[in-house]
Amino acid sequence: MQPAASLSRCRTDSSDLVGCWSQKTPFAPSLIPTIFKDCHDAIKYKLMLDPKLAMVPQHFSRTLGRGFTVPQRWQSGNCVIEIDTHTIADEDTFRFLDIAVQASMISIHCVAKPPHFGGTSFVGAKQVLNVTIYGSPVLRLIELEDDKSGHSSSIAEE
Repeated sequence: MQPAASLSRCRTDSSDLVGCWSQKTPFAPSLIPTIFKDCHDAIKYKLMLDPKLAMVPQHFSRTLGRGFTVPQRWQSGNCVIEIDTHTIADEDTFRFLDIAVQASMISIHCVAKPPHFGGTSFVGAKQVLNVTIYGSPVLRLIELEDDKSGHSSSIAEE
């Protein structure tokens, strides 16, 4: 039996290897398409929240107290950007800007183009940190206003 999802690799202009998710079975529920604008917003407004901090080299590790702790996840709309190391012992030092560049390359090659499922790549000199983009179901909040009481409430819908 074939797996529902697979990874196809492509080389970008910057010679970085980016893998784009593809789905073997058209109606398998395992992959959710994502939206380029949501990924752009996640990079710009979540990952690159502090442009000055983005330029400073950070140490990334799964060990608490040894720099920026991974795994970490940022989401905007239905686009999720996730970073994690291959193993618990892996560590590396680089800038958040380097993560943003790789996330942008994944967005350009794997989200802007069909089937829009996202993909994965590596960052850092040791190439031990994965940058992964994928689609996630989103709950939309509908604001309801009660005319009599003036209170508002939120109802989540899929």
